Amino acid sequence: IILINEIDTELQVAVEKADLDEMLGNLLENTYRFAQTSIEFKATQSEQQILIEIYNDGPVIDSSISQTLFQRGVRADQKTHGTGLGLALCDEILHSYKGTIWFEQSDNPSVGVVLKILLPTS
Repeated sequence: IILINEIDTELQVAVEKADLDEMLGNLLENTYRFAQTSIEFKATQSEQQILIEIYNDGPVIDSSISQTLFQRGVRADQKTHGTGLGLALCDEILHSYKGTIWFEQSDNPSVGVVLKILLPTS
């Protein structure tokens, strides 16, 4: 899998390191599990927030269930291992820092999943 990393090394978020590691670990594990050949990871700053965007070329997540995936025990794919807790944990961590997480549909047919996260910088 090709990883395209577009992160400014000077970016800083107002999140404890352990919480950021837990959250990004869960998200990247899911991304690698479902990606076919490529993942793109971007982080940019706008005003007082950092926008993290994770794209992969895996299967599309149906928009009718995408927001339910942040609930404990809900999984999009029953064919792979998992508990359905990873995205719920990420959502809880983000909300504790006044951040948000959501899925978007891509206009690009080669992109299956777009996950976006907003985090405060202070």
